[in-house]
Amino acid sequence: MLAATVLTLAACAVDPFEIPLLGPYREPNDPCREVGPGPDTRPLMAPDADLVVCPNDPAILQLFLFDVNAAEVKRVGDWVLLRVPKP
Repeated sequence: MLAATVLTLAACAVDPFEIPLLGPYREPNDPCREVGPGPDTRPLMAPDADLVVCPNDPAILQLFLFDVNAAEVKRVGDWVLLRVPKP
């Protein structure tokens, strides 16, 4: 069982933004991770979509956006939060 992990990212080095990570989104070695509800992430969630965080890497993002029809919702440091429509 995967233990829940919280990724704390500094937004403008003043106010930390916490992202509760649930595990890889699509497969075990996927760099994109599913995000759980938390004080900072709950307002970004939608009932008809998963919230996912990916590294801010153009190669990873381009492929991920194309594969799952994701929409960017927020950039925090070196990470990009995305909504992925549920099937």
